[in-house]
Amino acid sequence: MTEPYEYDENESAEDTDERYVQLTRQQIRAMERDAKQARKFEGELTEARRELALNKAGLGDLTPAKQRALLANIEGDITSETARAAAEELGFITVTPTDPGPSQAEVDGHRRVASASADSTGTTADEDPISRLERTAREGGKDALLRQIEADGHLVTPAS
Repeated sequence: MTEPYEYDENESAEDTDERYVQLTRQQIRAMERDAKQARKFEGELTEARRELALNKAGLGDLTPAKQRALLANIEGDITSETARAAAEELGFITVTPTDPGPSQAEVDGHRRVASASADSTGTTADEDPISRLERTAREGGKDALLRQIEADGHLVTPAS
């Protein structure tokens, strides 16, 4: 029986006089089994990567039929981003845009309400209370400040 062949990736046919390798039938079968197992593991790895990408994209709850259609629609490597894009394209999910903030009409409406709620001192409801009291003290003095504090619902007692 011959010795098992040890493959040296640095060895080439030009470097040696050997151009052929003799393998036993048993060694050939073992290599075939290893190759078959490697192909099986490669398929399982690809499937696991697809499943992980779908789960990361939040698409793990799709039916198997929808998952197959989704995967058939993706070219190249699957990532969570490509999976979400393909699912949106196929209509499996709807992507809501991020909150763009209030519209100009809403802002204008709030300004109208704030203007309408201006009290007799000319302050608006959205003015900072400290700033309002400081302005009242500057414009009207101590007595105006005390009246404003009482108008805001705070009890003012004279100092003894």
